[in-house]
Amino acid sequence: MKSPNLKCHRDGRHWSCELAEDWTIVLPSLEGRVDESYYFRTEKPGVSCTEWLKLDPDGTVTILSGYSTDGCSAVPDFPNALPGCVLHDALRQATSLDPACPWTRAESDRIFREVMKAKGFNWFGRWLYYFGVAGPTGWLYSKLYRWFKPPTDRVCR
Repeated sequence: MKSPNLKCHRDGRHWSCELAEDWTIVLPSLEGRVDESYYFRTEKPGVSCTEWLKLDPDGTVTILSGYSTDGCSAVPDFPNALPGCVLHDALRQATSLDPACPWTRAESDRIFREVMKAKGFNWFGRWLYYFGVAGPTGWLYSKLYRWFKPPTDRVCR
């Protein structure tokens, strides 16, 4: 599995990264979810509609260049962990903003663990990252983050 090419910089107290080029990954568990390609597009205040993610009927997910991510949120951004974290951020952003999203939060979390396994993480490491990124800790982090800094993005068609 090819890892995403990220450009990262420190933004105040946090690291922020964006994809330097499109990143494609095949997810067999999403095969057949859509008859036609699903596009996740968001609009930020004052910025036109931008496409960030595409799911093809064969389960191929493409996250487009320029997509911003905070990496692994509450756990270390080890190189082998970043693909799962970036993918999880993109999948979760789609589930939280788009009611027409063809996968669920739980599926995003499961896919995250599958990618971590494919990148060589053992059972303990996968679950440790799950609890930091996607599980209860990740859920609390996202709830608090949204409470203090509500999203300004919205889905556009």
